Amino acid sequence: MATLLPLSYLVHLLGGVLPPSAIKFLETHLLDPSSPFNTALSKSYSLLSDFITYQLWPVLEPSMDTAAKCLHDSPQIVSVAILLGAIFVIVQIMSFVNRVIRFWTMMAIRLVFWSAIGLLVSMAWQRGLEQSVRDVIVMGSTVYGWVEGVVGVWVREYEAHQRASQGQPRSKGGYGRY
Repeated sequence: MATLLPLSYLVHLLGGVLPPSAIKFLETHLLDPSSPFNTALSKSYSLLSDFITYQLWPVLEPSMDTAAKCLHDSPQIVSVAILLGAIFVIVQIMSFVNRVIRFWTMMAIRLVFWSAIGLLVSMAWQRGLEQSVRDVIVMGSTVYGWVEGVVGVWVREYEAHQRASQGQPRSKGGYGRY
């Protein structure tokens, strides 16, 4: 019987995990050819095989023959189907990669956010609320100064580019100019 090998292999693998009484129970009720499980399994396999052979195949055979002749007469359909299948698989893979990247990016963002919250709570716990607020204000003003400097450089470069595109010469001086 085809199902005994995988079941016996599974029972053998479970031998190191399950107690001996459970293994004996599985051998008695799953692996014994006269067990109700194997009897029902072989009966259902036989019924399914008979249904496919005697009921389903006579109905499907003419349609399958017509489809096989059509595919044999027109190999371009097969080529297009393979191309569409490949495109479908590629889109599915790219979608999966996109979801994985979005998941791990969101995990990293959440980790940074909750780490910053934990850092602020830890700082407030160790140094006291008043000193922590003062430190946050100092750090915030420093970051604001950096952002203001970057925005200033960007605005100057943007204006210089606008003047250059309108035919006016660039002004001398500033960052990186001679």
